[in-house]
Amino acid sequence: MDNTPDNIIEIRNVTKQFGSTKVLHDLSLDVKRGERLVMLGGSGAGKSTLLNLMAAETRPTSGTIKIDGTDICAMSDGQMDDYRKTMGVLFQSGALFNSLTLAENIALPLQEHTDLDQSTIDTIVTMKLNLVGLLAHADKYPSEISGGMKKRAGLGRALALDPKVIFYDEPSAGLDPVSVTEIDKLMVDLNETTGVTTVVITHEMTSAFRIATRLVLLDQGQFVADGSPDEMKQSDNPLVHQFVHGLLAGPLTDRKDTTAYHDALLKPGR
Repeated sequence: MDNTPDNIIEIRNVTKQFGSTKVLHDLSLDVKRGERLVMLGGSGAGKSTLLNLMAAETRPTSGTIKIDGTDICAMSDGQMDDYRKTMGVLFQSGALFNSLTLAENIALPLQEHTDLDQSTIDTIVTMKLNLVGLLAHADKYPSEISGGMKKRAGLGRALALDPKVIFYDEPSAGLDPVSVTEIDKLMVDLNETTGVTTVVITHEMTSAFRIATRLVLLDQGQFVADGSPDEMKQSDNPLVHQFVHGLLAGPLTDRKDTTAYHDALLKPGR
């Protein structure tokens, strides 16, 4: 993993610990400029923690994270605030303000973080709404639209400041299959038309293979695989094979069964 202009994100030897619990263990990862990277892993694998670190929502216990060559771990709190304005984040819920229309939701970061006049902001909002297919719904409130439309509106707001990277936290969560397909296509289209680097957490394997140009698999706070969709599908690593194909038998379930047995043995009163 050499430093190169092709990398927009460079993670080196990152560990994250909460109290005595170590969630991430000495991780290193490069994210290529303009790629669509999907991070896979079971519950508790460390995906959300890693995403939060890259989005500067928290700091690592040790290690470095460079975005466009700048170590965000060495930034002051004020510098991290400025950095966050260059990133876009789509949360599971869309995180829209219910008291604002869709247009007002998208306008908000422009009003808060730029000196643009209202006419220019209105033009940008129109462009972003059109980009996510919601221009006809600009004056609607979040309570008046579907879950899929809320995700698209949230994405429009994430795009408002023309971010270098968009981080997606389970973008398919809570959506019906057709809406999932629409969101997946939108993510790919935005990446291909704007060149924005795309980093996604998802449990939906169909979505993962539809979106990704590259996938990584996290397990117990460590990377166990990194490859193209075809490489991951054809992996002979038993853990990767079980996770990717959703199999009942394999090291993941063997480990759970063993852990449950040990916990039962140690349970007080037994």
